Amino acid sequence: RVNTGASPGEGTLAISNGGRLTANIVALGDSGGRANASVDGASTLTASGLYVGSGVFNNLFPSEGTLVLSNGGRAATTGNGLIGYVGGKGLVDVNGGAYSAHATTFIGYSPRGLQLRVSYFDDARLLAPAMPGRRRDGGRSSRE
Repeated sequence: RVNTGASPGEGTLAISNGGRLTANIVALGDSGGRANASVDGASTLTASGLYVGSGVFNNLFPSEGTLVLSNGGRAATTGNGLIGYVGGKGLVDVNGGAYSAHATTFIGYSPRGLQLRVSYFDDARLLAPAMPGRRRDGGRSSRE
């Protein structure tokens, strides 16, 4: 597990120059902490769970997490992604990079009914989830 900016600390994570980080869980701003992370160039971050700004510490201090994916930088989760989860503040800025999740990505979930704000740019695209055994472009995968 990689915790950057956890209860109630602050942290920074930078992956660049083709670097790779693979972990079971990557938490950026967790349980009241603050974190900024970047994945730049041909670099990748892969996790079974990717949490960006999740949780609140002592019901008072929301977590804050930012993940910037730029110049081909990629982040992928083989499980669930949590962005701004249970009162935390999360931002994933995809600027020439890519984010993918094999399972569900929860954005702005709050049992207390807190507001959710989603921003996008004119050239942004949201791809429909791929069906198992099919590629997004409609072709068949090599598993069939």
